[in-house]
Amino acid sequence: MLPDITGKNKVDRLPVIATDLNVEQLLGVPELLTGTGREVSLAVYNMLTEWSLLNKVQAFVFDTTASNTGRLNGACHLLEQKQQKLEPDILNLACPHYVYEILLQGVFNETSFA
Repeated sequence: MLPDITGKNKVDRLPVIATDLNVEQLLGVPELLTGTGREVSLAVYNMLTEWSLLNKVQAFVFDTTASNTGRLNGACHLLEQKQQKLEPDILNLACPHYVYEILLQGVFNETSFA
């Protein structure tokens, strides 16, 4: 939850990050009104469209909250339904939040420019 533009209210935002060999790009941090799987999938899909990355996605990395992993309304399932515009075989890497942080730390340590 982050302050909105007025600083009076808090809004939920979703960082959407794309990575490639030696590249990491923050695509955007769209506001989520409800945080449902439908809204998360739409935010990710819109960012991929805006950056012309729909046909380049090879994997999604996400935490294991129900809004991401739900069988019917999870963001991953809903993104798979839009898969005709995405690569046919997308790897889904579901990690509990703390494991995801450990994995990211390892990636950043290996690819650090420092």
